[in-house]
Amino acid sequence: MFEGETAFAGRDLVRDFTAGETINIADVLSYFGYVAGTDMLSDWVQITYAGNHSFLEVDRDGTGTTHTFTDLMYTENYSTLAISDLEVV
Repeated sequence: MFEGETAFAGRDLVRDFTAGETINIADVLSYFGYVAGTDMLSDWVQITYAGNHSFLEVDRDGTGTTHTFTDLMYTENYSTLAISDLEVV
């Protein structure tokens, strides 16, 4: 689980992530104001890919203009991370 207060102290590496596991970012999203069922998750979270890695990026103010997408973490040797792999509430 990632915590909102410390989430952006540095980009975390998640090793050995496998299909069927989840990454809990609920505290990060709620800490910065995301409201499930009201806000569009795609305004707050995106996943990008490079080589054998997936990068989870979060925009700390969603549709606001103060922040942009910033890496929260990335997976090592797992290039198919999807929104469905995230716990957001």
